[in-house]
Amino acid sequence: MKRIENEKETDKIKKVFLFSPAYNVSEQLPTLLRRVEDLVVILEKRGVDATYLLIDDASQDETLSIAQEFAENYSWLTVKHNKANQGVAKTLLRGFNYILSQTEADQSSAIGLFDSDGEHNPLDVRIYLEEIEKSRGKITGVVGSIIYPHSRIGWVDMNMMRFLGALQAELIDAEHFYIQSPGFQLHLTPYVRTAVRTLLPRYRVFFEENFGPFPRWGLTAVIDVLMTISGAKIKSVYLGCFGKPPNRSTAKREEQALAALTHQRALRLFVQQLQMGRI
Repeated sequence: MKRIENEKETDKIKKVFLFSPAYNVSEQLPTLLRRVEDLVVILEKRGVDATYLLIDDASQDETLSIAQEFAENYSWLTVKHNKANQGVAKTLLRGFNYILSQTEADQSSAIGLFDSDGEHNPLDVRIYLEEIEKSRGKITGVVGSIIYPHSRIGWVDMNMMRFLGALQAELIDAEHFYIQSPGFQLHLTPYVRTAVRTLLPRYRVFFEENFGPFPRWGLTAVIDVLMTISGAKIKSVYLGCFGKPPNRSTAKREEQALAALTHQRALRLFVQQLQMGRI
């Protein structure tokens, strides 16, 4: 497929579209939304218009009502609601597609996402913007790299969280990631559009035909790899996190690791078939 050209200096980003999936985060949500409010004010002073979309995935607590109450007072906040729980992957796709329907694919806008559980600090979006703009076109997106203080990272987590970096290094000679957090990232809109609207549907068909049901984990990292296929250059930036590592059961961690391994195999084959013109 034709790669997006990115030879000229990146235009100043004038619009930032941010979003988060949310499920049972009522305790953390007020603090998160106040931080987003601070971010919106800071970016506005820099001439950047920012909006934030929160998608409630049929939470069973007060997440939706809290978000709706905030939305009544802040024009930068849009709240969507899944009537039934859809899971992270489908909710993320809903967010990407909604935002892509609101913006043209130009170099003056960027699309970003971060987790809604309070682990990420939305103010770090400023760092991401600066990294993209100061690169003079050499960087089109940023993904957070996380290392928890005083925490040992087991092989399951390491395998799951490194697969994006390994694939980039192997397939397109990109900068290798140490450990990445796909839950917090920012990219220029054209690359998101190409990955989500053009490549992802084709990859999903290829995956299901050759590997079975599409995993519910690993979607954001897959989208990042698909962006690199179209010419994106993604940088890993250290990202400070609040609190402790996510509290996941052993079964869930193993399921995520298996999804990462399967995506590794599938993406390598997909890229080969794509380069040979068979897809």
